[in-house]
Amino acid sequence: MAGENEKLTLLDGKEVTLNPDIMVIAGQKRAIAMAGIMGGMATAVSESTKSVFLECAYFAPLTIAGRARTFGMHTDASHRYERALIISCNAVL
Repeated sequence: MAGENEKLTLLDGKEVTLNPDIMVIAGQKRAIAMAGIMGGMATAVSESTKSVFLECAYFAPLTIAGRARTFGMHTDASHRYERALIISCNAVL
């Protein structure tokens, strides 16, 4: 879960301030994505990317439901996860 007032810059460039009821994907020191909603810029892929990571996830719908709207967002990921329509497996090649 996010830390109180933890900051995260999302893939769309928007910086959000998180709170402890937001589930995150985290590295050793900080959040790198809002779980089931949107990834963060810190792990975005670019032409200079040298390493890739395979991510597979399932999030309990109640953990995701309504969280995107809290930030004025509606993403494909949040729509699907909050309705338990997918188990996501993403590969960046």
